[in-house]
Amino acid sequence: MAAPTDSPPLDRLRELEAENERLRAGLRPRRRGRSALSAVALTLAVLLAPVAVLSTWVRAELVDTDRFVATLAPLTDDPAVQEFIADQVMSAVDAQLDFDEVVASVTAGLAELDLPPQASAALGLLRGPAAHGMRSAVSSAVSETVASDAFSGAWQLALTQTHRAGIALMQGRADSVLTVEDGMLALQLGSVVGAVSTELQDRGFALASLIPEVTASIELAPAESLLLARGGYATAVAAGIWLPWATLGLLVCGVALARFRVRAVTRAAVALFAVFGLLLVGLRVGSAAFEGMVSPATMSAEAANAITAQLTATLASTLTALAFAAALIGVGTFLAGPSRVAVGLRGLLTAGFARARAGLARHGLGTGALGPILERFRSAIALGLATLGVLIVFVSRPVSVPTVAWTTVGVLAGLALLELLRRPAESGAAPDAAPAGGPDPAPDAGPAGGPDPAPDAANSGRRSELAQD
Repeated sequence: MAAPTDSPPLDRLRELEAENERLRAGLRPRRRGRSALSAVALTLAVLLAPVAVLSTWVRAELVDTDRFVATLAPLTDDPAVQEFIADQVMSAVDAQLDFDEVVASVTAGLAELDLPPQASAALGLLRGPAAHGMRSAVSSAVSETVASDAFSGAWQLALTQTHRAGIALMQGRADSVLTVEDGMLALQLGSVVGAVSTELQDRGFALASLIPEVTASIELAPAESLLLARGGYATAVAAGIWLPWATLGLLVCGVALARFRVRAVTRAAVALFAVFGLLLVGLRVGSAAFEGMVSPATMSAEAANAITAQLTATLASTLTALAFAAALIGVGTFLAGPSRVAVGLRGLLTAGFARARAGLARHGLGTGALGPILERFRSAIALGLATLGVLIVFVSRPVSVPTVAWTTVGVLAGLALLELLRRPAESGAAPDAAPAGGPDPAPDAGPAGGPDPAPDAANSGRRSELAQD
């Protein structure tokens, strides 16, 4: 009797292989298009991220007067800044009040009293020391006033007026106390000098009443930068709101379009960490450049450092927190990936949670109907927790390292609780459902004497995978 021929199974195998090739050929253009769009979206998101951070900071600091005052008000506690303010006030006083002339007027009046020649000669000798002593007394009183708690209110008032004047200047209004003088943007000192004069008089220093209203100013920056500043102000107001959300949208779209989403998230996190780190370095370089320009010509290096540190403290904290968050996301997605280390660690965690659930069950601590529900929607709940953590960090103003750290702890605690409360289906349930009467024939068994149809099953599985992609 002739042996059965092998041609039908071989023909079927060739048909499946040809069908797989057709599926692959049809999917390649779509995959390449999605990958290209994903790469473009993620690249734009990484490039826009630092711009979004800067625009948000500029809008918060320069548009919100209360935020601006809260940022700069602590400067009056710094000794170097106190010395700088006192020097500026004394310079304004010296420009308006001639102490030598005041002493000369007093001695001239005393000389008209027909004093003895010795007394008149003594008055002449005391003019110089008296003028120097008077100026020293005023200078000491100014320094004490600037360092006192009473000056903080005047300082905050000056900051409020300055910020509102700055907004007026940026918007082109005429009621600004910031003016352009000799090609320089200048801050009027009238309110500060007036507050010092009032404080001195309240302390019983009668000579302070001789200080007139002044029109002195502090030069802040070249006027050529005014147009650039106005453009930056308008851009900050417009972009400070929508640009962060646009960046987040690009990140989400880039990850959603990627073929390997975990890998895409990891690479985006690494890129964002590098970008935020570079921006931190650039911020420090820019602060150092500013300090070099203004010291020692305008102020001391200590005062310049205190001002730049206070101005950039919130921005530096935000960048540090975002870099920290990017690092956490990168580590998390790496641990969720297919590497041997990640798989081993996940296996240890899975086994540990399984033992914990078994221990709770032995003590009669069950979850009832909640456990299977949590198991069914486990992936959706985990994704929701991660998304909630990202939104909390994203909407926090300003973002800080403690905010990121505590949000991460909260998300991890939620995931751990989910693992403890979920109840996976029992793995032994399927064999118990087999009908009586002996074991079923092996599903892979083919006709007697025929070839193993495993290649057909393998190709069908590969075809399903291709269709899902």
